Amino acid sequence: MATLPLIPALGTEGGSPIPANRILLLEAIAESGSISQAAKAAGLSYRGAWNALDDLNGLSETPLVSTNIGGKGGGGAQLTPSGRHLISVYRAMEQLQRSLLRDLAALPDAKSSLQTLRKLMLKTSARNQLYGTVSHIAPGLSNDEITLTLPGDLTLLATITRESTELLELRPGSAVAALVKASWVRLTAGHNRSEVPGDNTLHGHISPLLRESGQAEVAVLLSNGLSLVAQVDKVEAWPTHQPVTAHIAAGNIILGVGY
Repeated sequence: MATLPLIPALGTEGGSPIPANRILLLEAIAESGSISQAAKAAGLSYRGAWNALDDLNGLSETPLVSTNIGGKGGGGAQLTPSGRHLISVYRAMEQLQRSLLRDLAALPDAKSSLQTLRKLMLKTSARNQLYGTVSHIAPGLSNDEITLTLPGDLTLLATITRESTELLELRPGSAVAALVKASWVRLTAGHNRSEVPGDNTLHGHISPLLRESGQAEVAVLLSNGLSLVAQVDKVEAWPTHQPVTAHIAAGNIILGVGY
């Protein structure tokens, strides 16, 4: 059964504020009582399933799942009343959303407007929010390299754990938000390439938009027309319209889905 995005995200297709595989994991646990079997049903590794359960219990006011290590199939688990109630509410919201989306589909250009609203509803402390799609996933021993395609054919490389790739349900074509704190953006003068493996380089120039918030911040207008904010020691050292290169380490990019 395909899982539609939840109403708060105003979704039109794909994605969900609660990754679908976590709901499937809960439903599979209710059916089998086995974490290993539930992990397979949800498309997660055994370790990824345990991480998901830890997250679910940590996010809820009361535990959603009770577990015991070493049970049949590698570890047993049962849903608590709160866990069963969460599933019921989630599925009820899906039904409401289907009805809502049918009504919205009659509006012209509804899909584009809804996507914009979803982005506006994303609240984060990260100054920079770059939106793109996954173009390639290179699996590693413990971390995966995720290549994103941004508007204007720019690319961005992010390094995340294998469990994060699973829990976010990332695959080529997935819509992703890349979150980057201003303090994680390093500027160098001119347009140059990085010699540091895993370091992203984005070319642009200093925008007239300058900000002050404790430390100085400057806005970089990228080649695709989007802005990127970076913290600097002195605004005066970065004159308006100066060509610059923004460097962002792949490990400093936080990925989010469900917008």
